[in-house]
Amino acid sequence: MRFLVISLISLCVSAWMPGAVTAQVDVYAPLPRVWDAELSPDGRWLATGCTPRGAREICVIDLNGEVATRLIVQPDEGSILGFYWPSNDYLVYWVETFVDNTYGSQGQQYTLTRAVSWSAATGQVSLLLSDIGNVTGLDRVTSSMVQSPDRIAMELTLDFGDQERTGSRLARGESVRSVVYEVDLETGELDDILHRSMTSTYGYHLDESGEILLQVIYEQDSGVYTLQSGPDGSRGEVFSGQYFSELPYIHGRVGDSDLIAIRFPDHGLQLLDPSTGERTAFEIDGQAVTGGLRRDRRSNRIVSAGLRTAPDGIHFFDETLQARYNALREILAEDAMSIISWSEDYNRIVVRATDQGQPSYYYLLDWSEGTLSMLEEEYLLPEGTRAGERDYYTYAASDGLEIGAWLTMPPGRTLEDGPFPLLVMPHGGPRAHDTGAFDWWAAYYASQGYLVMQPNFRGSTGYGREFIDAGDGGFGTRMIDDMIDGARAVQAEGYARDGAYCAVGASYGGYASLMMALRDPDNVACLVAVSPVTAPFAFMGEDIENRLFVRWWEEYMGSRFSDRDYRDEITPARRAGELRLPMMVLHGDEDTTVPIDQMERLERAMDGRRNATFVVLEGEDHYLGNTAVRQALLSQSGAFLAEHLPVQ
Repeated sequence: MRFLVISLISLCVSAWMPGAVTAQVDVYAPLPRVWDAELSPDGRWLATGCTPRGAREICVIDLNGEVATRLIVQPDEGSILGFYWPSNDYLVYWVETFVDNTYGSQGQQYTLTRAVSWSAATGQVSLLLSDIGNVTGLDRVTSSMVQSPDRIAMELTLDFGDQERTGSRLARGESVRSVVYEVDLETGELDDILHRSMTSTYGYHLDESGEILLQVIYEQDSGVYTLQSGPDGSRGEVFSGQYFSELPYIHGRVGDSDLIAIRFPDHGLQLLDPSTGERTAFEIDGQAVTGGLRRDRRSNRIVSAGLRTAPDGIHFFDETLQARYNALREILAEDAMSIISWSEDYNRIVVRATDQGQPSYYYLLDWSEGTLSMLEEEYLLPEGTRAGERDYYTYAASDGLEIGAWLTMPPGRTLEDGPFPLLVMPHGGPRAHDTGAFDWWAAYYASQGYLVMQPNFRGSTGYGREFIDAGDGGFGTRMIDDMIDGARAVQAEGYARDGAYCAVGASYGGYASLMMALRDPDNVACLVAVSPVTAPFAFMGEDIENRLFVRWWEEYMGSRFSDRDYRDEITPARRAGELRLPMMVLHGDEDTTVPIDQMERLERAMDGRRNATFVVLEGEDHYLGNTAVRQALLSQSGAFLAEHLPVQ
């Protein structure tokens, strides 16, 4: 079985990969050879996210050996996002497609996301809810309907204006209504309407049988968020609060209990009793759960949680799964491991194991057979080599706040071998954070001889609510200064060369790279920005009728009605005359997360100046989701950095 998987992937990749690329690009640009794995409930079928042709596809393996491995290919002009088994007979996966309805200056560009079923028996593919019409978000699977193996529940939430259905989650409509459909996995058609709201219902949280656990009601203007429990809210209101920019997130029922884990923006992670409305701290044996909740997509239940005193910080609510995990931890030598999928009887389990900063390994445990097999390596590094080591580093920002960062060093080198030429590479989001996991982009630059610093500046997740809130209003100011302070810190310690460094990033990280050049012009020698926001208030205004969206961004940026000087200060497109350093900006022409007009605004403002290179990534969205575009990024940016920040 192991060799069958490796053979399928390796042969396809070797036939596809071009030869005219450098060895380092050839190693780091390809997509992960495996990017997810899911076992069917009975453990017979293993679906792995694979990339035999340089794009995200799905390999389906019969672990009983009765059927040859099959490949679910990337759809034409679309991409596969993820997948899971709601039953033994069907795999459900999600695809997205870029739609361009523009004509001249009229129309709209958007991403269409849909759910698709695949039959294990016949290989037939069916587009789910195909009879609903062309709504952008027909992808929300809310229950596996475990008592009906050929059905699932899917939810559609629409806004209604005075006379018009808008077809979006939150737009200009005053009434938000949700419908839950029972969908036939064989035909893809709706079979029945399970639930339909007549009030301003933002959505439902269902159990594995399709019954309502919680009904979510949200009023945009007042910001009032209400949870009602029971079928169609029959048990009445169990929670109400006011949230203008960020809503509570419902994780699911915990273990075999009826308690529901919910993360509240103002109270953190809590447990809600849907029968009484009582809320309590999420604790295990008197210890607070730190996060890391893993939900089983088939049962809609939380199976594990983060707990500092548990092995690897993971606590499982099922004793058998905990015992399997403990046994695996005794066998595998990697720094960390996680169980990512399992059969219902826990006899077959897929495990991902990782050394800090290195590509992961995927293993299959067959408990009944007493075997542990390696399924696949995430990336293939040259034999006998490792990616550059990745160390956690802390420093004090100029106002005293402690900031954490990840440093990736050239392979075989340590910080004591410095000083190295420095790249500061802030993450996107900005509500996200970097970890010690392997990062293909940072690893490539490190392989070229750079020290790559990835700061988790204030406003990042992973450090608690207070740290997130510390970023409010600092979108283009204090958060940027945290990154510059990080460069100063590693230079002062002798890890990085004094003086000039370059900034690299994507999305918010691309914006941050531009702002670092504006706020530290004497030291930023060059920048690479991928899909950057260049006019943040214009970006906010592109979805001005989505009040939740606008309020969220205003917490980071400040009000769009702020004074003109402040708006100009944090708008790179307005300060293009100050950007005199060498710069490379790349943007996908099918990006609907940060539309390409953000790059075009900056390009117009630069007015053909020779120091700026603008690259359109044709057919690419926001996420660098295929090998070819990653090759283009690494080869072009690598040559650019070598010219403007030479390693020697």
